[in-house]
This record gives sequence, structure tokens and C-alpha cells, in this order.
Amino acid sequence: MSIEIPQDPAVPRASDTRAWEPDTPPATTHIDTTDLAPGESPTVSPGAGQAAALAALQRASAWALHEEIGRARERGVSWRDLAATLDMSAMTLLRHYRAGRGIVVIGQKSPDDVYYRKDIGRQLVHSLTPILRTVVDDGLNGDPPVAADRFLGRTSELSEMTALLGRSRALTLTGPAGVGKTRLALEYISQMSQFGASPVRWVDLGPLSDAAMVEPAVAAAVHEGRPPAALVEDLVAERYGRTKAVIVLDNCEHLAAACAAMVQRLLARCPHLHILATSREPLQIRGEVILTLSPLSAVADPPQQDLAVQLFVDRARTADPSFRLTPELAATIADVCTQLDGLPLAIELAARQAAVLPPEQLLRGMERRLDLLVNHLRGAPDRHQSLRQAIQWSHNLLTAEERRAFRALCYAPGSFDESLAHALCHTSRPQPPDPWPLLSALAAKSLLMPDAPGRFRILESLRLFGTEQLRAGSEEGTARARFLAWAGDLAKTMLLSTANHEVIGTVDAERHHLQHAVQAAEEANDHRLPLMGAALAACWIRLGNHQPARDLTRRLLLQEPPAAGRAHLECSRSLACRMAGDFDEARSTARTALDIARDLQHPALTVRSLSALSRAHSAMGAHGKAVAASRDQVALLRTTHQTFALATALNDLAWVILPAGLTDEAGEYIDEALTLLDPASSPEAFSTAQHTAGSIAMAAGHYEEAEAHFGASLTRTSANTDTTLYNLEGLAVTALATGDSSRGLHLAAAAAAARSHTQVMATPWWADMVADFTNRAGAPRYPARQGRTPGGNLEDAVHYALSCQSPQSAAAGTHLTQREYQVAELVAQGLTDQQVAARLQISPRTASNYAASIRTKLGLATRIHIATWVTSQRPPTE
Repeated sequence: MSIEIPQDPAVPRASDTRAWEPDTPPATTHIDTTDLAPGESPTVSPGAGQAAALAALQRASAWALHEEIGRARERGVSWRDLAATLDMSAMTLLRHYRAGRGIVVIGQKSPDDVYYRKDIGRQLVHSLTPILRTVVDDGLNGDPPVAADRFLGRTSELSEMTALLGRSRALTLTGPAGVGKTRLALEYISQMSQFGASPVRWVDLGPLSDAAMVEPAVAAAVHEGRPPAALVEDLVAERYGRTKAVIVLDNCEHLAAACAAMVQRLLARCPHLHILATSREPLQIRGEVILTLSPLSAVADPPQQDLAVQLFVDRARTADPSFRLTPELAATIADVCTQLDGLPLAIELAARQAAVLPPEQLLRGMERRLDLLVNHLRGAPDRHQSLRQAIQWSHNLLTAEERRAFRALCYAPGSFDESLAHALCHTSRPQPPDPWPLLSALAAKSLLMPDAPGRFRILESLRLFGTEQLRAGSEEGTARARFLAWAGDLAKTMLLSTANHEVIGTVDAERHHLQHAVQAAEEANDHRLPLMGAALAACWIRLGNHQPARDLTRRLLLQEPPAAGRAHLECSRSLACRMAGDFDEARSTARTALDIARDLQHPALTVRSLSALSRAHSAMGAHGKAVAASRDQVALLRTTHQTFALATALNDLAWVILPAGLTDEAGEYIDEALTLLDPASSPEAFSTAQHTAGSIAMAAGHYEEAEAHFGASLTRTSANTDTTLYNLEGLAVTALATGDSSRGLHLAAAAAAARSHTQVMATPWWADMVADFTNRAGAPRYPARQGRTPGGNLEDAVHYALSCQSPQSAAAGTHLTQREYQVAELVAQGLTDQQVAARLQISPRTASNYAASIRTKLGLATRIHIATWVTSQRPPTE
């Protein structure tokens, strides 16, 4: 792009302050601004017109020079020295400065000698009159535009805007391209106007390309469309210095620095003025409050009630009034909206094509969305003409380094943390830079969305755009290599670390990356494929998805991987087969893995194989062989002095010994395991060990202690489907054993429904025990009760288990068992866990579990809160 700065052949002296409005078109000097970054000043090309162009640029800097003189005076520079530097008379300079006019410098000194900063580059309002007139003619007259479509939703955001502008005088609406910032601001202003609120001036900065145009444009809007003849702060102060008013700065992102500087001055001069800005990044000024708009979600049931679907239907009917919504079509539209990240602009562009492109075809064409979703409305801003142009607008505002980082990050699907960002963005420099500043910058510019704490995600439409840029720049191969290196390290840590069970828990958030890595590794025939496939299968198994794990391991084993890779795949396959109830294959694959591990003399792989083999033997009822495999595992780990791995192996040994009737020996192993585990740093393993402790207590007939263990295990954060189901069934059995048949049958039905939904099989001896208790408690009533229990949703079943009151507890007005209430009474007396254990003749760890269960059931944070609750349950004294 280029601008033409008018050049007066007879340049006036500095004392001539007449507005420059020539009757005939003046000569012009061409100044190219094609490659300028936002806010950067143009440079003058060498040539015959260079002196005249310099004079024009000096005129364009007049208002900025006025401020620079003020700053120089504050630093003690005399008027005489300033005038000498500017090659003009001191009286003229003083008169112009005190008149508040822009100061035009016409001298013979070189640019290096002139008191002039090229980086300011504000253009003199008088010389911009023709340009301003063009802008005004294009609609920049200060009046808010009239919305042509119906506003849907965002009621909570409108209320929040009112509250925020009541607390602060500068509010910036931020969010990614097409999220609806301008439309929300327009609706807010429209609602203000309905109630006769403060005057509003609207400034669309989108068409402007030069930071120097910001203040003249705002001044023109305040001046009701007429080219101004004074500084913007003077105009605003004159009109709104003593009255409330709102100035809306729409589309600030490409001129954010200039907007920020101006807004700070306006707010300082006008104490009753409010600024509402829309931008893909904050202005970052003192006192600014930020409201970040999120995309619309498409999760309502039924889909017709979803806001994204309603928006699609409303806009589709503007293009095709005969458009009708059916329940089947609503589900398809919900899928389209989800694929489009819930971005209102993308949804509107898709909906307006409904007359020629049915939603089913739109859904099938989502990979081509950047070219498919175009706007056919005349007069729409360029950045809204297509989804691609909207994203391109944001991309153009990035620095070169930010663009490289954005392209690289687009290779990773889904959310990511700093470690993956570091792997993708690092350079060949000896010390790669910290990626956090880049991540923060991209998030501030709405190219990244915050996900979980410490994690970010890229909207799928943005990722498609970035992937195109990655391929166009021949960088995809580099990104793939870095990504596979990171995924290979993750898989290796997960499978070869002696803490592999816990590592699996920490990489739940990365399983989508492992899945992407497996696909990329297959395409590239990468040698790390078996390791990554085994790790991905282990993640799926942990979440109860055994069938995808079986399919993946079968496919990769057919490719005849190297020995170590095959052993890891066989281990993962064994676990998946056991969970699916195919015990014979579980045992044979575990044996194959163990033979390979011993041939390779690989201790960590041997430990993993023994664990899989022990579980397979136990599932088949071969308890002696299961115990022998677990004992070998424990013995091997005792020689390595690896605490965490030993603790998990001891838990496995206690579990496989239990059905053999060796309750006391199992108790010794689980006590040692619980002593070695830290519940804070290893919640997953600690939860599994607590379930084993509960099973041992239940086998010994200590049902209240068992219930405390199961409850404490269930309350710990865990995504392990297998352990969760075992805890639900353990609670069911303890309830049935203590006479609470209603609660027990409900819990058993909930667990059965969840197992049916997930297709996760229990170990036969455990399943037989649960069935025996439910049959004795009233098997004929069991199916009838199943309809009133939580269905196949595991989360609902857990909530039911933790919140359901037994009849005895309800009669007492509490959620606690008798033993839990005893513990609560002793805690209220100030006793420690050790003292409570001694008083009730239980172990200190069991006392601690009781206290944790009490806090969970009652929603209490500390032991002091338990004491307060106990006091509130006592009858008042006379």
C-alpha cells in the first residue's frame, strides 16, 4: 500500500498557520508504506524529490513536535535553544506553542540536526484534510453504525460490560478473529441509546493503515465528520470535559500503540469520558479492564436450544427464508458449529451459504473451510470477506518471530504446555529462548486460547491456516521432526520409567498428541513408532478404552517391530485383552513380552512384563502363578532401591495374594506400599493402594474400615476407570454387608451400568464376590432398581456414591456412618490421627482416611471445620 502526501510548491513559513486547502490538486511525493509494520513511520526514497518529501514529513510531524517541545521545556531546555535547533524565531515558536497549534519546521539543516523524531511520525491535521474527507465520506462521521442483523445471546457479557464500565473508564473487548467483538460493542451502545444514556462517538479504525491517522480520525468523529482544526484532546475536552460520554474505538489491534497513547491522554484530560475498545489484543494501559470473548459452544441438549445453532438458523433464513430446522438437521448444524470452533463470523459465513450448500455438505467440507466460507455481501469489510481474510488480518499483525512460532505450534493438535511449545519453537542456537514470552504474546493477540492452567490451544480454523503457512514455507518437515522427538521422549519416559504408572497419569492431557504422533510416525516410517504406539495404548487402557488399544497394538505388531518395541506392544496388548475379558491372549502376550525382556536383560521392561503376566494369571484364577510373578517383580525392584516402583509392585502383590486367602500377608504388603507412597505427589497410585487396603479390610470383615478406604480412594482425583469401578463395587458390598441394602443395590446397579457402558471387565473372583452379595440382598429386585440409578455415566455414579445418604445416617441428620461420627467427635476434641487411632484401636492411616472421608462428605476444608460442624449438631444446653 502507499499514501500520497500533498506537497505545496510554495511551502509556507512557520508563522503561516492558515489551513492548507489548495483550490487545485497539488503535486505529490510518493512514499511507499507497503512493508511497514503497524505504527512504523514511512521512509523517503532517495531521488530528486527527497528535500520536498522531507519537508512534507516535517509538516506531518507537527503535532508530535508540539509535544516534544513541551517535554524539552520540562527538562529545562530554553526557548532560545529550541528555536535555534528548529531554525525559527523564538517568538514565533513561543506564539505557536502557546496557541496549541502544530509546529511546522522549515529549515535548511540536515535531518540529523533538526529536533525531529522520525519514529513519531504523526501527520499534520491540515495536510491530511483530503485524506480525512475521504475517510469521512466512507462513513467515519462518529455515528454508530446501524446493525443489519438480529443480535443473539451474549446477555451475560452485556451485563458484565455494564458492570466493568461502572468500575473503570477503559474497557477493551478482546478475542480471536470473528468472535463477535464489534457486534457486541454495537449492541451495548444500542441498548445505551435506548435509555437516553451518554453521547457516543464511534470510530472504525479498521480502514486506517497509518498510526498517524488515529488521532485525526478520532478528532473527525468527535467533530461529527468535519475535518478538525485542533488537537484531538482539545476537541474532546471542549465537548465532553464536564459531561459523561463514550468513545468506541473499533478494531484497534493494528494500531494498538497509537490508540493506547491517545487514550491515556484523553482519560487524563476528561474525567467523565469512557473508552470502549475492540481489539484482538489489549491496549495495555493503566486502568484498562479486559473482557475476553469466548467462542460459542454447541453442547446443548437438544441442539435446537444451542446458541450457535440458533445463530446459524437465523442467518440461514436471511439467505433462504424457506430454511427449516428439523431435529436431525439441528444435530448436523451443531457439528458444523463445533468444527468451526463456535466462531460467530465463521458460523454466519457458513449459514449464508445454506441455500446452495446444505449443512451436510458443509460438514463434509470442513477441511476446505478457509476457501469455502466466503462473504458475498457488498460493503463488508475486507477482513470479513472470508474466514481466511479474517485470520490473515490477525496473522499480519505478528512479528516475524511470532509468525514462526505460530506456524510451528500449529503442527500440534489440541492443547499443549510449555514443554511441547519449547520443542516446536526452539532454534539451532546453543541456548534456545524461553518460549513463555512468545506464548504470552500470541495469547495476547488472540492467536492462542488459554486452556487448562499452564496450557494453551489453537482454534482449529486458525490451526488450518497456520498449517498452510507451515507447508508453504517448507517448514513442515522440521516441525514434524521436532514433534516426533518430543513424543518419543514422552513415550520413553512413560513406559521405561520405573514410575510408569504415575507417568501415565501425568500424560492424560497429551494422549491426543501421542495419537497424532503415531499417525505421523506411521507415515514417516519412524523408528520410534512401536514405543509411541505402546504408550498411546496404555493411555487408552487406563481410560477404559481397551478396544482401540487392541486394534492399534495388533496393527503395529503385524509390522514386525524390533524386539524392545514388540515387547512394549505385547505388554500393552496384554493389559487391553485382560480388561476386555480375553484372558488367554492376555497371558500369552505377557509371556512373550517377558521372554523378550529377559533376553534383552532389560530390568524396566521385565518389571512391566511381570506385572502384566501376574494380572493375567490372576484373572484366569491361577492365583499361585500370579503370586509367583508378583513376588519376582518385587524382588527385582528391591535390588534397584526405586521406591515408587516398589510401592506399586507391593500393591499388585497384595491384590493377587488376597483371593488366595492370605489376608494378613496381603495387609503387610499394602501397609508397606502405603508407607512408601506420598498421597500429594502420587495421588493415582495412592488411590489404587487405598482400594486394595479396603478390599483387604472387607475380606477380614472390617466393613466400616473398608468403606472408609473405598470412599477415600474414590474422592481422590483419578481418571483411572478400572480403579473407579472397583471402588463403586467395594462401597456397594460394604453397604450390603452392613444391612443398608437400598444403598448397596443402587451402587451395585450403578457400577454394573458403568461396566456395561465401558465394556471394562472385572477380575472374575471380584465379580463373583459382588454378585454373591447382591444376590443375597435381593437379586430379583436388582434389575428393577437399575432404572433409578445413575446410567452408564461414570461421573454420575461417583457423585451418587459420595452423596447418597444411608437410612441410618439420614435419621441422625448427617451423611456420616457411626464410625465416622465417632472420629468426628474425637477430632472435635482436638485429638490427632495417632490419638484417634489409639482411642478406637485402628491404624493411624485408617483414622486419617476417616477424617478425609468426613471432610469430603460434609464439604469441609479443615479439621477445625469438622469441630465446628460437630458442635452445631449438639443440642443447645439449658
